[in-house]
Amino acid sequence: RLEKAEAAWRNALRVWEKLAGQRAEEPAYALGLARCYQDLAHLAELRDQVELADQNYQQAISILENTLERYQQHPEIIRSLARVLAERAALYRDSGQARESLTEFQRALQLLRPLATGDSASLETILTLRDIYAGRAHAHLALRQYAEALRDWDEAISCDCERSPTLRAYRAICLARLGSTEQAVAHADRLLQDYPRTGSLLYNLACVHAVVAEVLGQENKQPSPEQSRQSEAHATRALELLSQAADQGYFRSPHRLEYLQRDPDLEAIRQRADFKRFLEKLQASPQPSIP
Repeated sequence: RLEKAEAAWRNALRVWEKLAGQRAEEPAYALGLARCYQDLAHLAELRDQVELADQNYQQAISILENTLERYQQHPEIIRSLARVLAERAALYRDSGQARESLTEFQRALQLLRPLATGDSASLETILTLRDIYAGRAHAHLALRQYAEALRDWDEAISCDCERSPTLRAYRAICLARLGSTEQAVAHADRLLQDYPRTGSLLYNLACVHAVVAEVLGQENKQPSPEQSRQSEAHATRALELLSQAADQGYFRSPHRLEYLQRDPDLEAIRQRADFKRFLEKLQASPQPSIP
């Protein structure tokens, strides 16, 4: 299927190149050509071809930068360029180059911020800005820069008119990492009250409790008996939430099941006997998937 998709996009690329060359005075054709390279980058990512994906992103960036020189302050070109820069940054982040990704995220933010100010800012611009802040927050998390990540989650949430529970759950994880465990748990409890209990939300809140368990268990390197008791309670709560996510079919996805075994936010519970039993059960009898 990927081969057929690539062939289709290569054919489309030739058409867009011809149109962009013939109608250089119309930015829509340059935008279409850039989107074609962007889609080819996505295909390369699906194949784990990081270098090829990077090359296709660079092609799209070059086209959009050249077009923006001719049509300065064109909102659609600016948004498109910011998106491609952010997608390239995510490629770097997810391929082990989180520090390098920060430069690309910053370039995207510098482009888009001016469009997001004032009452005339479009919803598309604001949501794109939200997604870029969230992408950079994940990069900070990968670098264990939790204070910086928290600031970016706050920025993302300030742009989030859709009230995504995922952003708020990640914010709670950052609070826990920074030692504000009571505040993190309060946020998690509020999310359970305010949002439907989807598999995704249950999984993210399990991560909150697992991180709280980790932080309490390591506090002062010699946790008090009360801290140890609380750590155990939060570890148990994390397993309960993971079990509820499994009941929703969340781990039917092979990618999710694989990530469950290496998610750094679950490190505190991964060696527990009850976690190992839970994992064995999942691997033996996958749950029916519920969207």
